[in-house]
Amino acid sequence: MWILIFWIHFYILFSIGSQGFFLSITDSLVYNVLFFILGLSFWFAVRYDYFSKASAINRLIYHLTTILLIMVVWLGLSTTIMRLAAAGRSAYFMFNQQSYFWRVVCGIIYYLLIIMMYYMAVYYHDLQERLVNETRLMTIAREAELNLLKSQINPHFLFNSLNSISSLTLTAPQRAQEMIIKLSEYLRYSVNRSDKNISLLKNEIDNSSRYLEIEQIRFGDKLLFKISIDETAKKALIPALILQPLFENAVKHGVYESTDQITIHIQARMINEILDIIITNNYDQQAISRKGEGMGLRNIRERLKLIFQTDLLLETNKNNGIFTVHLQIPQKTLTT
Repeated sequence: MWILIFWIHFYILFSIGSQGFFLSITDSLVYNVLFFILGLSFWFAVRYDYFSKASAINRLIYHLTTILLIMVVWLGLSTTIMRLAAAGRSAYFMFNQQSYFWRVVCGIIYYLLIIMMYYMAVYYHDLQERLVNETRLMTIAREAELNLLKSQINPHFLFNSLNSISSLTLTAPQRAQEMIIKLSEYLRYSVNRSDKNISLLKNEIDNSSRYLEIEQIRFGDKLLFKISIDETAKKALIPALILQPLFENAVKHGVYESTDQITIHIQARMINEILDIIITNNYDQQAISRKGEGMGLRNIRERLKLIFQTDLLLETNKNNGIFTVHLQIPQKTLTT
């Protein structure tokens, strides 16, 4: 931009002002280079004004004062240098004095253009910082919400387990002791995974099996469970502690409300880059259906939406006395 301004300035002086090559190029260099150097200092004025909380009137006064100061310094230095460079050439000094008005107008235009670009640069930089900070805050909030959802799962399970143990302490103390041991193993795993959001499917299945074994001690032959996991799927990644609420839901709405034997079956396989999980259980169709989806399924939907930015990964279906949960976990999104 300054090179273009320099050549326009030179052309006007040389072709229209008839000042000769030497005076034209010297005048153009002196006035424009000095304003370029002074223009670098405008950055600090813009930075100060951008982050100040001054009113519009105070800002106008601030810039008018800055322009006045710049004009005095710029024209004073430029004129002094040109007096030395064009000594004895009275025609040039006459022309220079007559052109002061236009030089001031050009100086004001230069000032406005420079501070406009500086304001845009500061605004862009500030906007980028805001975006980065908002992204960090969203990440922190997302992690906090995930931790909150995970913390809601464990107390819910613990409440049910303690109720089961309480019911067996008088009728079957030995079975209650077995439940306490398995519960401690489950909680140990949960504590170890509390600071991690991702786990292997094999580890999650093993931990969920402990839950089903606890409930099996209580319900005996009324509860059966089958696990069919492909070898390739065992090493797949899955959000930590996300399966147990599905099994808890199957027990709560299947075993609790039925007088028949309930079988919970989990199947998992890899389809391309997606871990495909299907959990089924039979239920008593004559039992009174509980209203609402339940805390467990709601938490899972929320966690999946927070992690994968979609709510289409969990599907549930009731058909002919079979309740089916279909869960899909994209592997590309997850990292250990």
